[in-house]
Amino acid sequence: MFVQNNTGSELKRYVNDKLSSSYQRREIQILYKTMLCHRMQWEHADFLSNFTTAVFSESDLLFFKQCINRLLKKEPIQYILGETYFYNLSLKCHKEVLIPRPETEELVEWIIESTAFSTSLLIHDLCTGTGCIGLALKNENPNHEVFLSDISPYSIKLSIENKDFNHLNISVLTFDSLKDSPIDSFKENTFDIWVSNPPYIPMVEKEMVDTNVYEYEPHMALFVEDKDPICFYKSIADSGFCYLKPDGFLFFEINPNYAKDIIDYLQKKGYKNIELKQDISQKNRMLKAQKS
Repeated sequence: MFVQNNTGSELKRYVNDKLSSSYQRREIQILYKTMLCHRMQWEHADFLSNFTTAVFSESDLLFFKQCINRLLKKEPIQYILGETYFYNLSLKCHKEVLIPRPETEELVEWIIESTAFSTSLLIHDLCTGTGCIGLALKNENPNHEVFLSDISPYSIKLSIENKDFNHLNISVLTFDSLKDSPIDSFKENTFDIWVSNPPYIPMVEKEMVDTNVYEYEPHMALFVEDKDPICFYKSIADSGFCYLKPDGFLFFEINPNYAKDIIDYLQKKGYKNIELKQDISQKNRMLKAQKS
């Protein structure tokens, strides 16, 4: 057996020994807790009470060993476990769809704080991926009417799974955000919020992307062509100006390197009250604007 006994303390030693050359100490602690809570169906309090004294089955230990082997290849833990947590929701993940990020949770928080969120709003989450933004907003206020859209069939399938898994009544549409074509389901001047975290890394920057992201996450959801790195923002802003109410909100997660370009385009389009917001790492990561 690869561990001396079946106890939590021995498992912790094994995990630290195996991952110490590839991950930082804090990362290992998070990975260890994440694996245990997933496998044992523990809450945070259960983990604190049991992580050193628990006795695991042979099946449990084999599961942890398999996880460690995949982590050593830099595969994201979210794909290994098939799930992640995002703004009070448990979401299913798979390798064809981008993993939700903590920065995107900050975008959700900003939407809640800076709009009339307690009322009933009509919201569209474009390039939705797992559905994380729209699902989180609906979960925080069930009175909202929320649409999720994406061009990827994998994202459509997964966002449907996630809305059903979390028992949220949401509409999911296949829609290409780069095409300025009408959406049959929508009426002009009706939406309160359009929000998107679209692909925003130009190909020229791909060498700067972490190995675990570049090798495992879908390039379709990450990269845009160098010739027009803000193409998604332009197209979504164009469509949003048609479908948003007067004073309706447009929210974006952005590449900090193109903040000025996006702001300039929104100003030319006629948006007002444009505001840039930094994430927890002090990067210009979020942008808000209103339709004139």
